[in-house]
Amino acid sequence: FRGSSYNNLSGLDSDHESPTITSPASGNRITMVTTTRLAKFSVERYYMLAEIDQKAYTPIFMDNYDVGENFDIGNCAASPGCIELRRELERLPSHIVVYFLWRKDISSHLFLDLIESSMGKFFQSLELPHNENTEKNLLENSYKETLTDENAVSKHIHLVVDRISPLDEDTERTKEADERHHAEEVKVVENFSRIVAKSRVLRSRLDGVTIGLSSDIRGAPALETVLNMVTFGARERRRAMQRQQRSPLAKKIFGITKPNERSSDEVDEKIDPTSILMSPVGVVGLQPADLLGLDKEREADAVQDIVQSKTCAEWNGNGDHGSFSRRAHEAWKSKHRPLGVLGGDKDEQDENLSTLMIIALIFIMLAWFLH
Repeated sequence: FRGSSYNNLSGLDSDHESPTITSPASGNRITMVTTTRLAKFSVERYYMLAEIDQKAYTPIFMDNYDVGENFDIGNCAASPGCIELRRELERLPSHIVVYFLWRKDISSHLFLDLIESSMGKFFQSLELPHNENTEKNLLENSYKETLTDENAVSKHIHLVVDRISPLDEDTERTKEADERHHAEEVKVVENFSRIVAKSRVLRSRLDGVTIGLSSDIRGAPALETVLNMVTFGARERRRAMQRQQRSPLAKKIFGITKPNERSSDEVDEKIDPTSILMSPVGVVGLQPADLLGLDKEREADAVQDIVQSKTCAEWNGNGDHGSFSRRAHEAWKSKHRPLGVLGGDKDEQDENLSTLMIIALIFIMLAWFLH
């Protein structure tokens, strides 16, 4: 983690009285909660949003789809909005990070209700039919006849939450007050991560949860985590995009050499070459306003001298958000390896050697001019 000053292993939780460490396949119920202190400065929010916009597919916001108040698989027939949400979720990669903003004035209980309700709609939308015939039957209340395991979309999901908790306005801000308040908030966050890990709605469908905690409304450590997940492996994807222009096999599959040369007739028949460059981690949120944070002034600059930490809850051997990102990147490589656009160790060595040769040449030229 960036700027770590301590790493507090909060312990192992289990729903069993006598937990044992088992493999994920055998139903591991153990949860590991870890809190890591972050650097005392934030990353500029609009920079992060711009990078996410460039590197990832367009984010999906669940509140934009009317799926009904009391949503379940049966009620979906009365709500075409859930079918539209399903179609949008289908276009995202197999790995998704879901972002929530946790305001200080919302209790843990109410926030859990919000997450479970929103994610319940999300999960069940993934299970809906996705072709014209089954969607037609679904709208005609025949969903039981059309809904099968084959219809479900397989997605790996990591939950990310920003908890923004500044000092009360009537409290004088000092270093000691900040640290004391942050320590209290860490307990709240760690306890909440354990509650999420025990949720019947969430645990079996999530790969893990990460909660960022900041003492300033302009801080967003969890949004920075989203950025790190989206940009993981970006260098290799850029190289693959360059190789795609030279690969005979890729040209044959794509049918083009440049994205802007694509004709309208090829859209449904060819693989989109820009998919090589896009992040294998999709982004989903509750509402667009959450990404903008709580700063009413919409101040663009980053902030210093703040107290921040990151709490990760992991189970079933899934690891933290870094492990999630690595698995997404491996899935991306497996998908694109047959196209011949991935470089091997030799390519990596050649590129590193070229870089070293350029640096050496620059030093030789500088030494010659200075002499």
